[in-house]
Amino acid sequence: MTTAFTVSRLRELFSRYGIVDTLVSDNGTQFTSHDFETFLSLNGIKHILTAPGHPSTNGQAENFVKTFKKSIYANLEQNKDANLDQILYRFLMDYRNMTHCSTGECPAKIFFGRKLKTRFSLLKPPTTTEKIINAQENNVRNHKGNRNIQFTEGQKVMVRDYRNPNKSSWAQAKIKQQLGPQSYSCILSHNNYIIKRHLDQIRGQQQKQQQIVDLQAPTTNTLSSDGPQQMQTTEDISHTRRELRPREGGRVVRKPDSGTNSNLDTN
Repeated sequence: MTTAFTVSRLRELFSRYGIVDTLVSDNGTQFTSHDFETFLSLNGIKHILTAPGHPSTNGQAENFVKTFKKSIYANLEQNKDANLDQILYRFLMDYRNMTHCSTGECPAKIFFGRKLKTRFSLLKPPTTTEKIINAQENNVRNHKGNRNIQFTEGQKVMVRDYRNPNKSSWAQAKIKQQLGPQSYSCILSHNNYIIKRHLDQIRGQQQKQQQIVDLQAPTTNTLSSDGPQQMQTTEDISHTRRELRPREGGRVVRKPDSGTNSNLDTN
């Protein structure tokens, strides 16, 4: 293992977890070379070398190596054909999630601020945080909107046109392709520009025309207890208004019918 290889691996670790304060190592040549010391000095890392022939100086690393070898040998004795990588990953998962005798916390919680999820986590009841997250996910899943429409490529549609920022309108377009579950790229008919629109900003041409017809069509008849009656049109309303005449006091009264003999007091 050369100095360049060691520096490369340390750079990879530092890019993931940040630069350490102290580095403890033995007296190997890759750790005592000038290039390695320069690398540590540039990153502000304190380097501690263990005493030769006294491995207990770096007791934490030595204890971990001893525990690791013991676990690997025990697994290989039970199953000599076992996958070594699988044994390694299972050991690291269990070791990092178990409470350490020195700190009283598991290494994963000290490092990440949480315990790693394992298959045993499925046996535990959900916490308050998990309940909140599940409720939020259910709200998102149950309130996605009531439009479940799919457009096909080449279909003629009406899309929102925002050329006038003060008043949005609709423009004719054609579906080019579907970009996502609710997003489409459309080609405008008047200038062949390609735009992106959400499903809420797209209407089928037949659907849009039907909406316009429904808004413009007047209602002619209503049902009552006496049967169908014709509603007053704009002309009838105007005629009724012309029959109202103002009096001298500013009050407005309805003109009497010709067939009645009622007299109005003008005093």
